[in-house]
Amino acid sequence: ERELRLMNITFSDENILRSRGYDKTPDFKLDVPIAVDGFIINWIESKALFGDEENHSGLKEQLLCYWNRFGPGLVIYWFGYLETL
Repeated sequence: ERELRLMNITFSDENILRSRGYDKTPDFKLDVPIAVDGFIINWIESKALFGDEENHSGLKEQLLCYWNRFGPGLVIYWFGYLETL
C-alpha cells in the first residue's frame, strides 16, 4: 500500500471493494491500469509465502475470480517460488 501511494497510484482496497458489494477482492484494485514489464495489470494481490504446487493450485481459483471480474493482475510473493510454475 505504501509503495502504491509513494508512486501516486490510486486504488481501492479490500474494504472499499467489499463496501461496493464485491465478495472476493484482491488486496488492491487499481483505479487506472498500469504496465509492469510490458503487461497491463488492473489489480495486485500480495502473499507472504508461495507454498507448494498443491497450495498454489488452490490459489488459482481465487485469482481466476479476480481475473474474471477485473481483468489481468499481479501477484506478489514476499518469499519463495517454484521454477516449475
